[in-house]
Amino acid sequence: AKMSGFNDQAMSNTVWAFVTLSSPFDALMDKAAAEALLRAHALDSQNLSMIAWAFAEVKKSREPLFVAISLRAVVLLKSCAEESSMQEAYMPALSLAYAFTVLSAKPSGAADVPAAAAQCLQRHGARLDEKFKFNFAPVLGQHSMTEPAILRWQQGVCIVWKPPGWEVTVSDGEDQAVYSSGPQLQDWLGHRFPDCPIARDPVASYGLVHRLDRETSGMVMWAPTYQSYYALRLAFATERVQKEYLCLCDGWLPQEPRLLEGGIQRILPKEPGAGRHTSQVSSCGRRARTEIRDVAHALGPGGEAVSFVKVRIYTGRLHQIRVHLSHEGHPLVGDGTYGGSCPSWVPRIFLHAAKLVLLPDAPDADPMSQDSPSALQA
Repeated sequence: AKMSGFNDQAMSNTVWAFVTLSSPFDALMDKAAAEALLRAHALDSQNLSMIAWAFAEVKKSREPLFVAISLRAVVLLKSCAEESSMQEAYMPALSLAYAFTVLSAKPSGAADVPAAAAQCLQRHGARLDEKFKFNFAPVLGQHSMTEPAILRWQQGVCIVWKPPGWEVTVSDGEDQAVYSSGPQLQDWLGHRFPDCPIARDPVASYGLVHRLDRETSGMVMWAPTYQSYYALRLAFATERVQKEYLCLCDGWLPQEPRLLEGGIQRILPKEPGAGRHTSQVSSCGRRARTEIRDVAHALGPGGEAVSFVKVRIYTGRLHQIRVHLSHEGHPLVGDGTYGGSCPSWVPRIFLHAAKLVLLPDAPDADPMSQDSPSALQA
């Protein structure tokens, strides 16, 4: 079939599917790019964002297409910002901002799509906050092995302590939520702040903007208002959030800093409810980036070689650190799922979310940085 015979949705779905499956045939993508360029001025936000995301992931220079996409995106985002409701345009706004962030270079003549998305989301969040007025005054707490706590509240952002064993069962827009039987962080927030509208809103992920694995301890960003929620989701989409982790892995990992970029593919259970989701490094996987920053070699209580590692991740795939280090031949201690040893002196997977940094959107502003309690204590 000729690409010109596809309607807008069929065209965008086809391009998105081929890129998602890591099968972007050049001939098909060239035809799709040419057709999308002709239609860009009239595409709706959903189809426009899918096409922008797909071609940004492929990372091939298609400057005329991205200029056309940017001009249409700014018109749509401005229109959404002026409407009373923009729920259908929320995810497209994030996808468009992400696409223009990951491009290797901004096309000459392109409009500033991330800035337009920021204005759109800010206005919508402000309207919701005005509708559901709420005075937020949290009591700060300390980390605990059994109970969450608010560690910090600044500039509309709350840093929440998540103990090991607690679930963050919300969708982050990239992957669907995976439910399990552990205590839920969003339930704790709802009980702790029963008058906070966003803490009871599943559409807005209860204000939680990212996830941690069940056995991982550390910090999670939570937004107590809609305006801060949309701002934080945009910060993640435009890669202005740095997440650093501390982990212990089997063997002596090479000590030189480097970037692990193997694509990660999610593996679903053979039957619904038949087991937990896992991931693997695959040529068919989605873009994933894990930076090895520091490595210290040590011996465990039984004389086994282990490495204490500081990593920074730039994407948020399911089990990303665990999968990347296992693929390197150094799975995390306590992580039997991915081939790690499970000695008695490690009661869980040795992985701790140690630092969150929210980078400013202006070059002269200061970043917001928060270090969590020691991983050895957690």
